[in-house]
Amino acid sequence: LTFGGISPVNLTIVIRTSQMQGIAPVIHRYLFLLCLMTAGRQVQAIDFETASTAYRSKDYAAAFENFSKLAYAGDARAQTVLAIMYTYGEGVQVNVGRAFYWYQQAAEQEYPPAQFNVGIMLLNGSGVLEDRNQARYWLEQAASAGFERASEVLVEMTNNTTAFRDEQSAVWSQQW
Repeated sequence: LTFGGISPVNLTIVIRTSQMQGIAPVIHRYLFLLCLMTAGRQVQAIDFETASTAYRSKDYAAAFENFSKLAYAGDARAQTVLAIMYTYGEGVQVNVGRAFYWYQQAAEQEYPPAQFNVGIMLLNGSGVLEDRNQARYWLEQAASAGFERASEVLVEMTNNTTAFRDEQSAVWSQQW
């Protein structure tokens, strides 16, 4: 990372030796924070790929560890994958309550696949108390973002009062 061909370290040296001694600590802290923020984004992208590779090769322990770090850092994709892992017991014991928690974390960040799954879990009372009104809300959020299966479920909800069982999700999730 350079600024006009000058590295942050060299820029700090230039500033410290200049006439602007009072501003130097502020600029130094700014550059340090900027480097940290940029480095964090690069590491996060690499970690998601590493976690995805581990998951696809069925190294669920490594995938769970990497996705957990990303999920706790707020990555909606990683939160959704953790939810899938809890749903199907991949590297962890099946825990639909925990799956719902992670889907909801991602759904609140407007991630359509998670919004869809929150809606389905609320509709079926899976890992959470059944709540058709909240289910409809989350399915509408996913549908308005272009998630087609959510639109299909909303039509099914209108035509049928029974719970919806999404068999396609199980197949898609396990092949992800």
